[in-house]
Amino acid sequence: MRVLVVEADRVAAAAVAAVLRECGHEVTVEYDARGAVRSLVTHGPDVMFLDVALPAGDAGELLQRVRLVPSAAELAVAVVAPADECARWLADGAHVVLSGQVDRSVVCETVAEARAAADGAEPGHRTVALELLRELGDRA
Repeated sequence: MRVLVVEADRVAAAAVAAVLRECGHEVTVEYDARGAVRSLVTHGPDVMFLDVALPAGDAGELLQRVRLVPSAAELAVAVVAPADECARWLADGAHVVLSGQVDRSVVCETVAEARAAADGAEPGHRTVALELLRELGDRA
């Protein structure tokens, strides 16, 4: 699958991208909403892996804009957000919300779940209470 990772933290973005590549995905990384919209048009990803901690509330605006891009009509969206915001992000168009620190063991599963939800499975919320593996940051 083609995956667009949208993450303002460059180390975290590189870590997530590395794991997704190890899982066999083609990955594009963007660090802000403007770049993400550009990549939606130029790269046509199957899944967007979005950390909602973008500056200036850009994540919410990005999800709204995504739904206006015709080529993104079938885009699956996996969001990394606090557990108490799960309902909001699902209502805003995310297919899966991942809460807690992201661990390598769940990154690829979460992308697959988002794609399945976009294809008709139940959207969901996954809480992960695992420490981010330093190994991922070291690889980036």
